[in-house]
Order: sequence, then structure tokens, then C-alpha cells
Amino acid sequence: MHNNFNNKINEDVLTHIYSFLPIMNNEKNLGKLRADLRKHFVMKKWLDLYSSVFSSDINDADNYLNWLDNDICRWCNNDLPTLSHFTPKYTNILFRLCPKPYRAKYLYSVPSKRLIHKYFDTFDESEVADLDNFLIRINSSTFSQIFN
Repeated sequence: MHNNFNNKINEDVLTHIYSFLPIMNNEKNLGKLRADLRKHFVMKKWLDLYSSVFSSDINDADNYLNWLDNDICRWCNNDLPTLSHFTPKYTNILFRLCPKPYRAKYLYSVPSKRLIHKYFDTFDESEVADLDNFLIRINSSTFSQIFN
């Protein structure tokens, strides 16, 4: 479906990265590192793609973050409008993002790279894979030159 932005990091690259780390003999830490690297790769891919398409507003260079944040929230709420209700999935994610709801206004006041990073740090590897597939599906026409 898409050629330049493969969901999998080449295993040779991962092995090379691991060779510099003292955790090679700890399978639990190695698995967490592998998951974190894959999550970071997917996040970076979407930050770069949205930045390349949605950063044309001279007055708001970070406009692409608003678009990406909106699409992530759309995925969190199972592609349903948040004006009608929050799904259990979205509620669960919100509590993982901000366990102290009174602090949420500071987290969600303005979309930023910090918030995008927080999303990806909060999601597990299967959620990131699902989000990645969702973003590919909803953006297939926007990024048609990349995904075809």
C-alpha cells in the first residue's frame, strides 16, 4: 500500500542500535525498547507528513499539530464526534494521559509537540499500529503520492 513509509523498522537497523546499549541481555528491557522505537518511528512519520502538507499557514507554523491532534482525537473516539459523547476507549485514553483531571486544561490548552509525544508515550504498541492504519486510511487521498 505504501512504499516509503513502511510500518516496520528494518531489523538490521534495530540490531545496530541495540549493539550500543547495555540491555542486550535483558529481554524485557529489549522488548520495551523495541516497542518505544517503533512508536517513535510512527510518531515521527506522521509529524513529518502533516508538517509537509499542513504547514502552509505563515501566521501559524505549527498548524499541522492542530490537524494531527484532531485526527488522533478522532481515532481515540472511534471516529465519532466528541460533541455527542466520549467513547469508553477515549475516556480510558484520557485518564491514562492525565490521571488528575483538574490538570487537563494545562495539557490540552494548545496542541503542541509535547502533547503529540504524550499521546504516543501513552499508547501501547497495538494502539499505535491501529492509529497508524487509521491515519493511513483517512489520509489516503491527501498523501496519495506516498501511499500508492
